[in-house]
Amino acid sequence: MTYGFCPEDWPLFHRQIEKRRIEVGDIERVEMRPDSIHSSVTITVILRSGRAESWTQDQVKIDALQRDH
Repeated sequence: MTYGFCPEDWPLFHRQIEKRRIEVGDIERVEMRPDSIHSSVTITVILRSGRAESWTQDQVKIDALQRDH
């Protein structure tokens, strides 16, 4: 995860964890893996229970969010 990047200020992230019924306090770690070929980022959330959830987000949406903050 990028230093200084706070998921709590990331509406796209919150929508995805709500959709998957994940509580923020249950998250052990978040991994962000860019895919330059498809201009996307694969987000993987690993919970303290060992459960892992993953989704892909368009890089343009993430970049726009970072510029707005």
